[in-house]
Amino acid sequence: MDAVSLLAALARAAAALATVALHRQRFVALILIGAVGLLVSLIFVKFSAPDLALTQLSVEVVTVILLLLALYFLPQQTPAEPAAGRRLRDGLLAALAGLGV
Repeated sequence: MDAVSLLAALARAAAALATVALHRQRFVALILIGAVGLLVSLIFVKFSAPDLALTQLSVEVVTVILLLLALYFLPQQTPAEPAAGRRLRDGLLAALAGLGV
């Protein structure tokens, strides 16, 4: 693995983690998701798959534009987070479903 690939992988992971951390700021999360998609298209270019890279790029642009439109029509405030017990229960159910798969 060369330095550029490692840097791209770290940037992609950082953008994905930042998206999770900043999910309350929807516009910033959308921009970070777009960055992840652009980095994925660069990976396709590196592995000599220009058709997949162009497809990823076009789908990413259209998706970001449509999500921006959706954000415009959604309410500005998000609902409050559920209680800690409910989040723990939901996390446990998700982990059990993931292990089951």
